[in-house]
Amino acid sequence: MKKIYLFAIGGTISYLKGKAGRKDGKQILEETGLDKFDDMEIVIKDIISKPSSDMQIEDLFIMAKEVQNAILEGADGIVITQGTDTIEETAFFLELTIPNVVPVIVTGAMKHTGLLGADGGANLKAAIMAAASEILRNEGCMVVFDEMILPAWYVRKTNTQSLDTFKSQFGPVGYFSEGKIRLIAHSVKPDTDYKFGREVLEEAPARVCTHSVSIGDDGKMLEYVIEAGYTGLVIEGLGGGHCTTEMAERIRQISDKIPVIMSSRTGSGEVQTDTYTGYPGSEAELIKSGVIYAGILDSAKARILLLLMLTAKKTIDEIRTEISEYCIFD
Repeated sequence: MKKIYLFAIGGTISYLKGKAGRKDGKQILEETGLDKFDDMEIVIKDIISKPSSDMQIEDLFIMAKEVQNAILEGADGIVITQGTDTIEETAFFLELTIPNVVPVIVTGAMKHTGLLGADGGANLKAAIMAAASEILRNEGCMVVFDEMILPAWYVRKTNTQSLDTFKSQFGPVGYFSEGKIRLIAHSVKPDTDYKFGREVLEEAPARVCTHSVSIGDDGKMLEYVIEAGYTGLVIEGLGGGHCTTEMAERIRQISDKIPVIMSSRTGSGEVQTDTYTGYPGSEAELIKSGVIYAGILDSAKARILLLLMLTAKKTIDEIRTEISEYCIFD
């Protein structure tokens, strides 16, 4: 009999309309009719209860340690239910900290049970099935939503209300058909099996902030990043990873003090590294000044990766080398 651990964190799937508090894991399972499985044991762990918009980095550290403990206790699969606002960060954090020995599945709901067409029950059932699946055992962390199986590396929330809000820029790696899992592709990942170990999770998390570039942005806010106590910066650049001349100068002033990673505000595609040159805000000139380019990662995931690297006490040069291994597919 498979043993599946359910970590019920909060979010829409646990929302009690008009009432204080949130449903715990047992209530979620009972309400959706998923509390009885003949072929598996569901072990419920309620460790955090809050909206995903209120989750902290420290919560991710707690969650990862609890998942590691569950695997040591003999879990055959892990399911995490939480709010959809930050599912992509949770999934990627777990991808980087949990060994690929059992399926780790993150899911939630876009409509709570007080609304017609509530999707939490269907998503949870699919997530439990995915967590118990042998074919997903070595695939890493996945988001299961709307009967799609999406890899943590590329998944992102793309719509504020649609039930199929979660997408991957390269499509799903699997889906459900008549209650069965169809794995159609393996998630393409960097050429590294490195995971951040338990010792990193015992440290106080580093502080990394994100800044999104817009037209005419002079980057003056960046002057306060170090003063505010941040030890890393992720920039959502324009297009392939560009910014204004004024911002480029301010980036140069801090890039030798803290790691600065450039991603793209477009949310998909790989940032450029040698297409444009000759003006200060081009990728070639920014790289000369020490900016590290995020490759295929969007800003939210680049922030998670940089945060873990800084927590692991990596130097700027080590981060530059390892980012290229994690995020650029040669």
